Amino acid sequence: MWDKDNNSRMSASTQTALGDGTKASTINIGKNVVLSARSQTATVNVAGTPVQKEFRPVAYVAKNKGIINVDGTTEPKGFGSIIGYAESGGSITATGKSNCSRCMGSN
Repeated sequence: MWDKDNNSRMSASTQTALGDGTKASTINIGKNVVLSARSQTATVNVAGTPVQKEFRPVAYVAKNKGIINVDGTTEPKGFGSIIGYAESGGSITATGKSNCSRCMGSN
């Protein structure tokens, strides 16, 4: 979601068009996308304690009422890939084909 207080580099007309920060962003992707990352496990510090954590690549993330529309093919190359993740009212609509036999949650 647009935060006008932290994005002051845009022109005044762009800031006016985006409004007061309550409008959700919409991204339309009409091209094919290849996700080339792979999942990995790493040690991270949590409150000073080393913890093993797994990281998974994600092609599309929609948060805070953001909208992503995907018409092209999405092809993940790495094991454990996630095509889309939405939270806090975000939505992802993928009408294109997905070659996702090695993705998390695939059929």
